[in-house]
Amino acid sequence: MVQLSQKKYEQKDPKQENVDNNKKGSSKNVEDKPTPEIVISKNSVGYGKSKIDPKSTWNIFELAEDITFKDHSDILEHHINEMFNDTEYFVPFFKEKIADKVVSLVLFEGYFFVRSIPGIAVSPDRYRNEYIKGPMRRKQSLVGIPGIKIIELRQELRLKLKERIPKKKQIVIPKIGIFSNLEGEVIDVDKKNLIAIVKFQYSTRIVEAPISFINLTIKT
Repeated sequence: MVQLSQKKYEQKDPKQENVDNNKKGSSKNVEDKPTPEIVISKNSVGYGKSKIDPKSTWNIFELAEDITFKDHSDILEHHINEMFNDTEYFVPFFKEKIADKVVSLVLFEGYFFVRSIPGIAVSPDRYRNEYIKGPMRRKQSLVGIPGIKIIELRQELRLKLKERIPKKKQIVIPKIGIFSNLEGEVIDVDKKNLIAIVKFQYSTRIVEAPISFINLTIKT
């Protein structure tokens, strides 16, 4: 999988920075824009400019029992990329990771998709380990689905993500990170990078931060 990271800024505790500024005798509002780390599945939302042939054939891969993208995303990303670095694959999963915490958007757990190649049919056990059960079979034959279905799944994931896009002036609450559980106002929305610019108020200090859509709860 491909990790897309914008320029990173040191994420400091706004409350501590406020104390530091007061010590310096500063009374001005300070803007702090820590950028979240965004990880996007290869050929998934935000990454896949490559076109899928609707007539191509894809295989369904199953994860091992008790293994989920939500709880094992890093190791799964590693294994999937190692196994299929020379072919197309689609993982219906999107996440934001800050420190050791993750918020995610999963179309459905337990499956990912790989464009069919001869090696999968000839040596299916090669694509099996403690995290990945391997290609799905039906009566000893590999299950194949058309590329048009993968296109539909990608669109479904986009639509699911679209439901989380906030609007300007909406009040939102981040789920994880240094702003978690704090209310803020959306002042701008970057749909291309899946980020909302949120303004937080700390007494006399204003902090603006880019927060990914999946890390926001929209207050109604």
